[in-house]
Amino acid sequence: MTNKIKLYCLPCAGGSSSLYSKWNRHIKSEIEVVPIELKGRGIRIDEDFYENFDGLIDDVYKILSHQIKDSNYALLGFSMGGLVVYEIYKRLTWTGYCDPKHIFIIGREAPNYRFIRISHLPDEAFLKEIYSYQGIPDEIYTNSDLLNFILPQLRSDFEIYETYDKKEIVRTRCNLSVLYGEEDKSIIHEGIFMWKNFAGAECDFKMFEGGHFFISKMQDEVLSYIESKLKSSLELQN
Repeated sequence: MTNKIKLYCLPCAGGSSSLYSKWNRHIKSEIEVVPIELKGRGIRIDEDFYENFDGLIDDVYKILSHQIKDSNYALLGFSMGGLVVYEIYKRLTWTGYCDPKHIFIIGREAPNYRFIRISHLPDEAFLKEIYSYQGIPDEIYTNSDLLNFILPQLRSDFEIYETYDKKEIVRTRCNLSVLYGEEDKSIIHEGIFMWKNFAGAECDFKMFEGGHFFISKMQDEVLSYIESKLKSSLELQN
């Protein structure tokens, strides 16, 4: 059994694997960050978007089921990616894979918490609504070319996210950590703390300075926290 642990990372709505591109240069050598690219972006830009949330889960499961060789892995999901990670955890364990060493949920309320549907809105109103709660970084919202480029990804992701209905409570057998921004307007803190109902083991909550994209602005602090949790997992294993 190796002492190296792979951390599989899922992006937010409209995001790509590039969100985690710098993490391997700033994280300890025993942790390998493995960003997962979704259809319609990055190196998969030529692939069609998902039709629904189940299709997204099927695709990510297919990717991970070919990569996970032993129990030395962890899962991390940012925003919409948090729901993806939770559903992937259920699919992997139901089909006989070992539990991950840890699950990290970033900036996302628990699966059974309410959410507002906005994918039906016209483009301008749709983007304005997302920007109002810091769901789009300023540098993208003020750049019309970038905004138009990510609009199809954002709309597709919100459309499939709004088909998510697997809200039954299945408790994880591994430890769960929920990270969130103190000034994140996209979340309701009450919903963040509801993740404790989905954890069958230890569940801890960590607040950071910043809004929805605190994981970029507070990268060093976020990675230090993740490292400490995964280090504990490796120490328990030895």
